[in-house]
Amino acid sequence: MTADTDIIHQELLEEAQTHLGHLLHFAVQKPDLDLKDEFIGRTIPLLHKNIKDLSPQERIDLWSTYNELSILLYPVTPESLEVAEDLNKDRKNRIRGVKGELQGLLGFLVFFVVLFVLAQGYSLVLEKTITNIDTLDKEYISLKESESTARTAKNDADEKSEPLLSILAKKKMNEDQTVLSTRKACELIDFISTCSPKQDAENNASDSAQLQPKVIIETVKAVAALLNVLLLPLLLGFLGAIAYLARNTINQITSNSYIPSWPGRYSMRVLLGGLLGVMGPLLYSSDKIDEIGMNLLLFAFLLGYNVELAFSIFDRLIIYAKDKIKAEPKPLTISSPSNPDSATEAPKPPTNPRPATPTPPDSGANNTG
Repeated sequence: MTADTDIIHQELLEEAQTHLGHLLHFAVQKPDLDLKDEFIGRTIPLLHKNIKDLSPQERIDLWSTYNELSILLYPVTPESLEVAEDLNKDRKNRIRGVKGELQGLLGFLVFFVVLFVLAQGYSLVLEKTITNIDTLDKEYISLKESESTARTAKNDADEKSEPLLSILAKKKMNEDQTVLSTRKACELIDFISTCSPKQDAENNASDSAQLQPKVIIETVKAVAALLNVLLLPLLLGFLGAIAYLARNTINQITSNSYIPSWPGRYSMRVLLGGLLGVMGPLLYSSDKIDEIGMNLLLFAFLLGYNVELAFSIFDRLIIYAKDKIKAEPKPLTISSPSNPDSATEAPKPPTNPRPATPTPPDSGANNTG
């Protein structure tokens, strides 16, 4: 039993010695840590000695030094350093591919900028088309009212009167423009929804001139909303993340502190930026974010650029939700033993109870004189 215990103790000491070496190697690379020469001088001999040759006092010093360095480097742990070492074990090969990594980052930036410009331009064309059709629709309604008024004013229903002919000509022009605008809107959304406005303006009755554009404009508005609420914030989240990586990389190269990242780090950061960008409209709809007075698309870009901004907003919302839950305590209920289903609210204690005021005796009752 004693031999097994000694073996376990020796294995623990060997593990502590290995971990102490990793922590010391990491600590000496941190310029902001003030490691005393005396500390390094008494630690290095403990790392080079065989565990079996350590005296009882040296074993105590090993555990004490390991504990002191662990506290100094917290939250860094030996396990996290092993993970980082495993991720960076092929650093020499990645150093040779630094140019390819930077060119890939530049390619991502150009790709998403071009994609955003195309999406933004498409969104603006949709908005302009929606505005044009809305204007024509309102003008058509106004012309119909004017036509009805003109016909009512002419008892003889003279179709060749000057005012009525002018209104009918404007109405015909409005219907032609509506058909052209509707056809243009159909071409814009043809890859999503197939629509076929009537080609001959002569055959467009008043109902078709009104109903067909309304159906199409609803589809165009849905596509525009999808762009503004989902696609554009997603692209701006991607762009924000890429802009952060590009700026950080340029600063590191300028200061000669650039270190190639482990595989997948850039992709993870870009994907996280896109996710936070999509969540921008959800956060922007809350009163807490509206106080900033910031444009939705700019807000999505900032969420992708600065992850800490998004997480700080999440923390504020969590605190806000907790406060709301604490502010609504449930009333205490008392149920009868014979009928558990009949629960009544517990009586509330009286507030500021006052003792009964004694009634003074009637002085006039005992007055005999």
